[in-house]
Amino acid sequence: MIKAMCWDGAGTVTQLQYTLDKIPKLFEEAFGVPAAKFMEVWEPWEARQEMNEITNTEAWQHVFADFGVAPDVNRAIEMYKATIAAVPGVLELIAQLKKDRVQVLADSECAEYEAYREEKLDFLKLFHHQCSTYLCGFLKDDVRFYEAIFRKTGLKPEEHLMIDDKPVKIAVAKQAGMQTILFKDVEQLKKGLRSLGIDC
Repeated sequence: MIKAMCWDGAGTVTQLQYTLDKIPKLFEEAFGVPAAKFMEVWEPWEARQEMNEITNTEAWQHVFADFGVAPDVNRAIEMYKATIAAVPGVLELIAQLKKDRVQVLADSECAEYEAYREEKLDFLKLFHHQCSTYLCGFLKDDVRFYEAIFRKTGLKPEEHLMIDDKPVKIAVAKQAGMQTILFKDVEQLKKGLRSLGIDC
């Protein structure tokens, strides 16, 4: 029986793909750097900030340096914040499901981005526990990330459901013993939840 539901923040709760589509283009328009190169430059610094090795401000400073353009970190952050949007229907679904099951934010995120999303969406109150990468010290491609969730909830691995939009992370969650749903959209998610005996 599923007693805890674990949600990837960027991709199931907020519209990660919308941000990934928008930011490179906005960065190109604002700073004249090629949109096609943005993610290649950004991702290594993103991974380091998710592990609390550097701050979000430092990550942006490195990105500007790698592109060889004058830094404007505040403008970059405001551009990111403008792309934050909830996946339609998900916050309402979590609020409904919270009545009967433990809800966990299981996120690849840094502290600053979590704060930006909270400022815009006021969503952390929906979760009983938060296990973001910057808090637990492991990335989501590491089974120890999921073991940190089990310690927080005090439940067995098989009593957890991981909802994520990335197949690689779903595979690691399964390896950790969790039940999983690969998220595509809210209606597909509801169908998957009902197949597991969860009313929604």
